Amino acid sequence: MKRIIALLLALVLTAFCATISVGAVPAEDPIDLYEQDIVFTNSLAFSEPVIYYQTYSWMPSEEWNSAPMIFYHSDDFGEGTYYFNFPDDAAYSFYIADVSASQRTELLARQSNDPLALSLTGETGVNGYYRFKIRHVNSENLIVLDNTGNTLSDNNIYIYCHCVDLITGKDSDIRAKMERAGENDYGEGRYRFTAPNGTQSFYFTDGSKRTTEMPFERAGWFWLPGNLDGDGNYEVFYVSSGGGPDDPVYSMGPSHTTFDRFFEEYVSIYTEDVAPEDVYWSDFFFLYDEPYEHRDQSGGVDWVLIRAESFIQQDVLYEGIIGNRYVYRPTPSYPFESGYGIYDVKQDIFVPIPSEAESNYDGLTKVLDKFVSGRLLGDLDGDDALTVIDATIFQRCEAKLSEYPENDKLYHKIGKIGYFSDFNRDGERTILDATCIQRYLAGQTYPMG
Repeated sequence: MKRIIALLLALVLTAFCATISVGAVPAEDPIDLYEQDIVFTNSLAFSEPVIYYQTYSWMPSEEWNSAPMIFYHSDDFGEGTYYFNFPDDAAYSFYIADVSASQRTELLARQSNDPLALSLTGETGVNGYYRFKIRHVNSENLIVLDNTGNTLSDNNIYIYCHCVDLITGKDSDIRAKMERAGENDYGEGRYRFTAPNGTQSFYFTDGSKRTTEMPFERAGWFWLPGNLDGDGNYEVFYVSSGGGPDDPVYSMGPSHTTFDRFFEEYVSIYTEDVAPEDVYWSDFFFLYDEPYEHRDQSGGVDWVLIRAESFIQQDVLYEGIIGNRYVYRPTPSYPFESGYGIYDVKQDIFVPIPSEAESNYDGLTKVLDKFVSGRLLGDLDGDDALTVIDATIFQRCEAKLSEYPENDKLYHKIGKIGYFSDFNRDGERTILDATCIQRYLAGQTYPMG
């Protein structure tokens, strides 16, 4: 079971990395990174991350203890992975700061002793402290369903989980296809899904029929007696909390989450002849991240931006425009040539970026401009953002009051584009680019090409 938990964590605790700052504590080698209490991805480049925590005897002490987080490894993405194990008398509250205490995160309370995978969103709360993005796996969150009497359409059973973010308190809904987990003693389909932490309630559906919504109280085993409630939805009968990690239903492999779908589609094809307990994510992928989740008008997640790369490299470089960013990659890798893709939650498919289907996703261009690594077209002041200041600089350059930046010319043309300042991609840098930037900022359409 530990291997399964490690594999799930490995889908999100990818080898994010950073240049080692002076004073970083080297990790002992070898080490199982995914069995540490806290694994921290230093995505905002905190200088020598330090963790602060309180101790507990019969009540938490008022004083904060501090300890340097232990550096594990780094790579070319400028991010580092650190870990820390709490002493036995540590209380649950903690936060992370840089060595000078000039930057720090919000206070976080561990919900249990489960390993936590943490990265930073770049967002700050009302107190100005950075917010965590949290990943952790808890096998006790497993939901198992016996589709008795084939009440729902077999092999097309989805679960809807209503969740509350542990940090922000925001509500969201997660839709995921349940994993077929064999059959019960009566030859009826059995399904499973690991609910994310923060799940408040859930129900099952096959698209045309659904069950009563039920409160979530960690693990549960359910079946459908075929009765309808007052709203015309199928009632669900609670069986038990299951047999625990040694039960076959609990131990047969990961259930469907976004990362599980990704693993299933892009990694399992290389491991068909390998036992699941011998498959290590790091053998195939060194990066997997979900920088952004888009929500539809009802508040549910309808698509997810994914950044993913593997050691399975291609022989040609990638150079192109993603959103409004120029992206150059000398060693593109499987599965997304550019390193970025979309998981379409509603269609349950992955869409590589760039793609003809990009226009199908509301707000995608601005999301790519924020999260993709590469130089922004039209960013004349070099602050890695498109603002009215860039439009003003355009106007000054066209009025001969200023000069375009010396490094404005692309290394070689991409289609008609020869300048980083060519925001509308018509092959020229003119006052029209300034107008298009202003319309972009106002959320209006503008001519391209």
